[in-house]
Amino acid sequence: MKLQKKTYDIKKIIQPGWKLDKVKLKYILRKKEEIQKIINNIEVDERVIKRFESKNLKACRMNYIIETQEGNLYIGIGSNQPRLTFDEQIKTIVIEYNPNKIDAFKIAPYLKDLLFLDIHRRVIMSLDLAYDMFINISELEYTKRRKNEYECRISHEKLETIYLRKMGLNGSVRIYDKTLEMNGGTTEEVEKDTGEVFNKKYTGDCTRYEIRLKPGKYKQEFNLINPWLLSEYAKLHKLKIKEKGQDKKILEKIYEYKGNDFSNLLTVHIGAEEKLNNRAKKKYKEIYENIKKEISSSKDTTILKNFNIDEMLKPIIKYLEYITNDRQNQIIIQNLI
Repeated sequence: MKLQKKTYDIKKIIQPGWKLDKVKLKYILRKKEEIQKIINNIEVDERVIKRFESKNLKACRMNYIIETQEGNLYIGIGSNQPRLTFDEQIKTIVIEYNPNKIDAFKIAPYLKDLLFLDIHRRVIMSLDLAYDMFINISELEYTKRRKNEYECRISHEKLETIYLRKMGLNGSVRIYDKTLEMNGGTTEEVEKDTGEVFNKKYTGDCTRYEIRLKPGKYKQEFNLINPWLLSEYAKLHKLKIKEKGQDKKILEKIYEYKGNDFSNLLTVHIGAEEKLNNRAKKKYKEIYENIKKEISSSKDTTILKNFNIDEMLKPIIKYLEYITNDRQNQIIIQNLI
């Protein structure tokens, strides 16, 4: 017998709409002493759960992961890029975290001086943006952004994840069942001590559209408070909600009619209106079309209301405003929102 622990409606846990889900930033400090000060603080930080060195050209020399109750913070120090001078290599620092869960500059105060660096010393390496909607993933339709975009659909019993991307191109997208992810990828859990089976913690439908942006050649413009090139650079998919059980809903409306009205509307519904006389055909086809319009207008259109570039820009701009204290290199007037 499947038992039930306390469950939570996903709608009370997740906020719908756009949010920054992960950021990766690189800073070039002014002096080696500034980097050494950060290293000294990290080395005595008891929250560091992992330390490792890497010689990978795309990675940092020294790597740390700080664990907090709300989320983890990655800090990488020292670049392995051979094109940089030794002085530039040792003054590089990379941080990666989820700004929805933690504030890197508050949980690690020794990073706070990064906020006051000249803006040209900061590079936004990548941003992950998420759009959450309270709908089952199977009810969502999308149009590919370009012909060479490929899709990978992961299904077990039900559709779980869709990947939409072209390798090496910015703007890769993942659409997935957020409720399932929060439940650890299953709808059930087993009590270790007793072996009892319970329903999982979170209930309700929530689908996440997640897009990764890597500014690439636009990194200088993207670093500004108003990343105005984003509308040309990152193209969203066209999403729409499938008509769910339209025939069933139409029949439910027809069943509300009695006598000849019911019979004649049913005749129109099955496509046999030629059996009706011209007057009845005109009357009941008109009623039938009104029923279809009523069914269509009852669809929740608020789900995708904010799914557009302008709304996606807002959490980016808000975040950039927070992490930018020295704006002397700003060249674009903020006029987007």
